[in-house]
Amino acid sequence: MTMAFRIDDDLLAEIKERMNIVDLISDYLPLKKSGSNYLGLCPFHNEKTPSFNVREKEGYYYCFGCHAKGDIFTFLMEKEGLSFPQAVEELARRTGVQLKEKNFLDEEKDKKRARLYSLNREAGYFFMKELAKNKEALDYLGKRGLHQNLIYKYGLGLSPFKDQILCEYLLKKGYTLDEIIEANLAYERTKDKKLVDRFRSRIMFPIIDSRNKILGFGGRQFNHDYGPKYLNSRDTPIFHKGKTLYGLHVVKEKKYRDRIILVEGYMDVISLASVGIYDALASLGTALTKDQSYLLKRYAKEVYVCYDGDEAGQRASKRAIGVLGSVGIKPKIITLKDQMDPDDFIKKEGPDAFELAVKKAKDPIIYLIDDLKQHFSMDSTEGRIGFSKEVAKLLRGIESPVERDVYIDYLGRNFQMNREALREEIQRTGFKNQEDPPRIQSDFRSVDLSQTVNQRILLRLALYDYKIFKDLQEKKIYWAYKNYETAFKAIEAYEEKDFPIAVEDFLNKLEERGLFTGVEEVKLKEMQVDGAMTDDVLAKSLENLRRNQLIKERDQLIEDLQEAEAGGQGDIKELIEQIKAMNDALR
Repeated sequence: MTMAFRIDDDLLAEIKERMNIVDLISDYLPLKKSGSNYLGLCPFHNEKTPSFNVREKEGYYYCFGCHAKGDIFTFLMEKEGLSFPQAVEELARRTGVQLKEKNFLDEEKDKKRARLYSLNREAGYFFMKELAKNKEALDYLGKRGLHQNLIYKYGLGLSPFKDQILCEYLLKKGYTLDEIIEANLAYERTKDKKLVDRFRSRIMFPIIDSRNKILGFGGRQFNHDYGPKYLNSRDTPIFHKGKTLYGLHVVKEKKYRDRIILVEGYMDVISLASVGIYDALASLGTALTKDQSYLLKRYAKEVYVCYDGDEAGQRASKRAIGVLGSVGIKPKIITLKDQMDPDDFIKKEGPDAFELAVKKAKDPIIYLIDDLKQHFSMDSTEGRIGFSKEVAKLLRGIESPVERDVYIDYLGRNFQMNREALREEIQRTGFKNQEDPPRIQSDFRSVDLSQTVNQRILLRLALYDYKIFKDLQEKKIYWAYKNYETAFKAIEAYEEKDFPIAVEDFLNKLEERGLFTGVEEVKLKEMQVDGAMTDDVLAKSLENLRRNQLIKERDQLIEDLQEAEAGGQGDIKELIEQIKAMNDALR
């Protein structure tokens, strides 16, 4: 029996975002591209001349013969004889959208969401008015190539450097303090319990979905060195960073969408638009997710990844190849000279140079091969062997023998590799399951579980409570691994208002540094932290790390003692005294 599940506008929009109508209908009949649309023989009546028109941009079909019309839901209902809820359920299954069971609270939730959408629209209007009357901010944007039409198209605004000006404005408009806080537009300051605006002295970027609804905001520092350079809305009942992309409302209006250029930041999107390139979308400061990849698939057949050229951007590009591949997208990778980001490149080189870089974009496997080369000395035998083995691991992830041979030929021509030897190395352990996209495997070092767990506890508690974080700053922590120490120090960049810090947001910001493996990242997210974790837990974790450090130092002293006894060098008596002192400290 089919469950009673909740159907609302957000659910239908998410399914439509993921399911391209051309892909759906092509499963039932051949379609041929005709201008910006597609034509085929109508499946609902007999005809010899195609009159069935599919409009990919609008997500709509119409038959000029029998006048059948509709969207993905009506097509499936007519073709499969399904009811509307059954069609929704089937398309949700095909697109991986999670259905939620219907309950009596749904009506209240819908009302709350509607209020939050309305509140965000009012806040966006407020920010736009503040920008319009601030000459300094307008001049700043003008110098960055943002003309008035572009500011209006993307809805840019300005948040004043005042504690409660937005709160007061929204309260006068009839919204409650609870609603303003839930929309993440204000917070209660820890030190004095005062309610203050979350965004202050920032150029504001509203995050607008394909239905022109404002989901949340991003803010860039302006005229005050206050807080992080970029500050984004946290997840709310209507906003989930990993499920949308910045710039959707503009891309959706583009008549021809043959490509999407995936970039990192708001300004990359807008800088490209400033020179007439309206194809760019950004992933809102998070690592690219599978949900975002489905969106990209919905809006264009070809996806180009154009992340920053620095080391962090290269890591993000490699990760994006795998994530996009998991939904059937084979992206091309754009590399810009001098490791520039798109914003800087457009300003210095112009749109023609950028379009040339697009034409030279690399096949993703070629990009990964060329990246691998940077990690091996090709002048040494050991380096060439290591490179060959890693390349073989990469090519095992390619199921098509024809495609695999193309890359083997590329390696033979460009790296003078023996093609037959490479084929044998690829086949040595068989082919990987294609469900796992090609990717570079990380080296997993063996770790002391107790040290890892204790460090994980300290980091999670520091993210949870500002007081705990400040207390830990005053203590001597024997971090066993540098990545945890670096992550702990990174918390300082957050302001008091951000506590408790969402661990997923925090890890996304750290991802560009490559601090954690995927496994450890998952464990950090899964760890449950709350007020029940008392001072005893902190004390125990600190003590365990201290003891582990002492054990490590003692073991090193024992090795030094053994070498001193064997070689006759070193102060044996002093080493024995130090080891004894260590043992006493460990009792």
